[in-house]
Amino acid sequence: MLLSYCLPSPPLKKKPDLPTQVSCLLLAVLLYGCESWCLTAKSVRLLSNWHNKQIREMCRVAMCQTLVHRITSECLQKRTGFFSLEHYLASRTLLWAGDVARMPKNRLPKRLVFSCIRERNVSGSQEITYGRSLQRHLNHFDLPVVLTEWDQDLFLR
Repeated sequence: MLLSYCLPSPPLKKKPDLPTQVSCLLLAVLLYGCESWCLTAKSVRLLSNWHNKQIREMCRVAMCQTLVHRITSECLQKRTGFFSLEHYLASRTLLWAGDVARMPKNRLPKRLVFSCIRERNVSGSQEITYGRSLQRHLNHFDLPVVLTEWDQDLFLR
């Protein structure tokens, strides 16, 4: 008992405000499972529009105010401390791709992600493959696209 009185109490952490909590919760729900999504540019644009709308609502900035005062989404993102939706998509996808890259070769996720089909795409096939979306996310963070150029430290984690 005496020891508990002698130890300093942990510092109180400031609880984030309600709009930040709600936005973090909505992002978690919105991006659930996005690690394996193959999104087209149109789908990313629609999700980004929704994300920017939520940030405008958190800052209490109407769309007409953004037009009159030339308030950009990047300015509002800096004010709230959020990143663009592409950043969240890319970071989650690359984290999962790194986990898959470190898996043993006999694991099914690695066999599916790193498999290669030598045939050309037929008409009516999917618009974007997982490899192309992974390449777009690597380019977002200016990382090398070729697997052999990756730092070997990534595989030792």
